[in-house]
Amino acid sequence: MRIRDSLDADWKMSRYEGYRIYGVAAPAPEHRWYSRGIVFDRDQNQTTEIKRIESTSRTFKTKKQAEKYGLELRKEWIDKRP
Repeated sequence: MRIRDSLDADWKMSRYEGYRIYGVAAPAPEHRWYSRGIVFDRDQNQTTEIKRIESTSRTFKTKKQAEKYGLELRKEWIDKRP
């Protein structure tokens, strides 16, 4: 699995509740930004994607706003897991 491409040169991987989470802001129409991210399994010996989160219904004026919103979405998804 490839986790880096030309759209996410400023990619960010962090941890939350033991999960590795990855997120970027992706260009949207009209000079705005979407949020995009992936949650990976907790197992440190593998890189298994367990959830891809893309928010195309909401756009942001700045890249930083999109990244922040994406981080909130990933954390919320993890918090709702059983």
